[in-house]
Amino acid sequence: MRYLGIGLIFLVGFTLQAQKKYNQISLELKYGAVVPVSPTQFIERSEYISFENIQLGARYMFDQKWGLSGGYVFQRFGDQHQGLKVHGVSLEGVVSLTHVFSIPYYIKEYVNIQLHAGPGLSVAYPSSISGSDNYGNLLAGGSLLVKLSPKIALVGDVTYNYQLSQSYAYNGELLNGTGKAESGSSVFVGIGINVYLGKEKYHADWY
Repeated sequence: MRYLGIGLIFLVGFTLQAQKKYNQISLELKYGAVVPVSPTQFIERSEYISFENIQLGARYMFDQKWGLSGGYVFQRFGDQHQGLKVHGVSLEGVVSLTHVFSIPYYIKEYVNIQLHAGPGLSVAYPSSISGSDNYGNLLAGGSLLVKLSPKIALVGDVTYNYQLSQSYAYNGELLNGTGKAESGSSVFVGIGINVYLGKEKYHADWY
């Protein structure tokens, strides 16, 4: 997690030096639901869908097609008595399909479709212990952005999260009763707001 944080610092520093005819930096806030996919042997999936989560992010576009985003996420499955609280960070590559495939201007002036993927790190706090469970993530997803103004866009996002070697189930209990780690996965579905920063009139998303 420390190395991802250092990477985000360098990313922000790099963006401050960029000179383009369009803005390249945006901030994002998202909220939604996270659905556990696996492991589910100790839970009823419908009872552990998380609506207590928030995602914060920053994105830098190298040009109109390619970019890099860093993010922080908080999620809680179940409750403090029987559940799992998760803090995570990620660093993902971003591609704008709207610009890659030269979508007509009358569409891309208001709609932008993006794919994103990359690694992450998570620290989970199970309700059954006082310590934590640390594991890596691989994330992949897609976003639909709708421009509300030159500085604000509405965003909808679906992200698949593959969790490497987690030792605790979503109810906070030890998997297998032995502590042997398993891979897991979950799906985030949410909406949010994208805020564009910079002195230029348009962001790379809409240029």
